Amino acid sequence: TTNDGGDTYRQSFFSLPSLDVHFGYNKSADESARESVKDSSESEEKIPNFNRIIPKFGCSANNPNKIFIILGNYIFVSSNKGDSWQAKRLFNDNIQTKIICTIVTKDDTIVSFSENRIAVSRDWGHKWKISFLSVPEVNVFNTRLIDAVYDASSDAIYASVINKSRPLADYSAETHRYFAQDETLSGCAVCILDSAGKYISSTECPIPVGLFSHRGVVYGAPAFPTDLYRHQFSDA
Repeated sequence: TTNDGGDTYRQSFFSLPSLDVHFGYNKSADESARESVKDSSESEEKIPNFNRIIPKFGCSANNPNKIFIILGNYIFVSSNKGDSWQAKRLFNDNIQTKIICTIVTKDDTIVSFSENRIAVSRDWGHKWKISFLSVPEVNVFNTRLIDAVYDASSDAIYASVINKSRPLADYSAETHRYFAQDETLSGCAVCILDSAGKYISSTECPIPVGLFSHRGVVYGAPAFPTDLYRHQFSDA
């Protein structure tokens, strides 16, 4: 953390051994990688680690001392700009369950999303309420969040979701038809939630999008490719 605009920094350390894999250390994977390059000229420093997870940072819009870090399915919360931290594993039923995005509302409510659940804290990480992300016409166990963004002007969350039971190719094809061919499609892939993550209404956006909010306007960009490519593996 820094108190002088980035001229100098100080370090904080987390004593949670179970986070080794999230920080990029996986003993069995590392040993296997070293064994595979033992007889080659490749150095250990070049061994890739595909288990690494990139941390995400956020803060309060009202109090710069309130910050948080997202790592895997953990959230680290501080109320004193990193002097001390509180760690919470939000979605602890499965180590593969990751926090996809985290939003801070204008009243400092923290809202974290996995692909089909929501964790809400109204006291900056001390207590949490966890529930399923429930939207119309999609079973909660088939719900997959693509992205979510908070719009402070309406105090609402916009969430883009898909149905996991549908082939991803269908979403790609519909994205192409909507953006490239300007075709009118039915259905809803972006819902409006209240600041606690409860469904309010559906928008007219029929395809899943990455979301961004700026000055009271919510923008969406294609979450799936708008063109399909075929690689020819042979002359047949």
